[in-house]
Amino acid sequence: MGKKNQNNREKSKKSAVNTEKKEKVVTKYDKKMERRRIQAEKERIAAKRWKIGLLSTGIFLVILLAGFTAGSIVKKQQALKDTYITVGTHELTKLEYDYYYNSTANNYINTYYSYLSYMGLDPTKDFAEQSYNENLTWKDNFDQMTVDSITEMRALTDDAQAQGFEYDVTEDYNTFLENIKSAASQAELSVARYYTASFGTYATQGNVEPFIKEMLYASAYYDHLNETMKPAEEEITSYYEENKNSYDKINYHEFSFRAALEEGADEAAAAAVMSEQNARADEMIQRLEAGEDFETLCEEYADEEQKANYSDAETEYSLHTDATYFSVSSQYAEWLYEEERTAGELTKIEDTENHVIYIVRFEERNYDESCRETISNRLASQNVTEYVEGLKANYEVIDKKGDLKYLVNQETTTESQESDTSDTSETLTE
Repeated sequence: MGKKNQNNREKSKKSAVNTEKKEKVVTKYDKKMERRRIQAEKERIAAKRWKIGLLSTGIFLVILLAGFTAGSIVKKQQALKDTYITVGTHELTKLEYDYYYNSTANNYINTYYSYLSYMGLDPTKDFAEQSYNENLTWKDNFDQMTVDSITEMRALTDDAQAQGFEYDVTEDYNTFLENIKSAASQAELSVARYYTASFGTYATQGNVEPFIKEMLYASAYYDHLNETMKPAEEEITSYYEENKNSYDKINYHEFSFRAALEEGADEAAAAAVMSEQNARADEMIQRLEAGEDFETLCEEYADEEQKANYSDAETEYSLHTDATYFSVSSQYAEWLYEEERTAGELTKIEDTENHVIYIVRFEERNYDESCRETISNRLASQNVTEYVEGLKANYEVIDKKGDLKYLVNQETTTESQESDTSDTSETLTE
């Protein structure tokens, strides 16, 4: 036992591999946590959307080309001169709108390409012919995202100018041009053709340059806001105290007794097998409390398929180090993260639904100093988001050509909600 304890630090480095190897029951709670993780990742991506939108390139631009050109039926002069939509006091042409639309759609598809089939989106087909939900097509969804991006861009730019923010975009723009050349070469397209594939039928390097430079300016101002709106140390500490489980890391040992049930086994048979496994689990706990080594007992109690995992003297398969709250099984995460937990505490947890019994021993809870920077960035991002949303509220969007169908759906939904509210108020009054 002493030898293993001395090697714990070296063994702990391999715990991430151990965690991946071990079978984990996926519960509804785990799926909920995964959805939260995905949402957090979306927020992280959204916080950098300006630069990602500007610099993202890929093979999907060529795939999407057919869909974009087929949608461009406005004559060139109209696209370059006529007002397509207004955002606040700003008038945008179809050329400018297409630039933002194509950037938004390409960025989205490049980011979530692996999940598109699950979302019901085929990037090779017309977005207007594919349903996003019961009210919107994928084109409507991208239109909505595009208008939101334009609104945010204009709001940031106007605010930056009003605040006297200065930033020279020359270096950034030159980097952008180099990226375009590289991406065009990889796609085996001329630079001119790559611009139309990326930003719309009538896009050229010259006529989209102002839009790109505006995005670079807005991106710099967005970064500036993130720096100036960082929270005070007291706020970081307060947030950490209220959300310790999201940032502290745990070291613990775990072993599971899994009931081997025959196909078609009834409840009585399952109960009998679980009773037998419970007895074995209780016996293991008694031996652990008597001072026997956790890993050694795991090897003894493991089934034949699992024994090899615990027999390697250079690793400690049952030990998990630097585990996060959301990586730990929901069956025992709450127990591990209780404030009063002390080193060496043992528990037995029975998962009757999946016929599994867990033996868990808490070892250590660690404070990760790096979490302060993570919290600071998170709170700063929230502050900036709230600030920008306040700016955006002053920008009315007017669809001059009647092409943005999602706006009609929004108005219909709003009117319906107002009608429902009115009807409810009248009923309550009566």
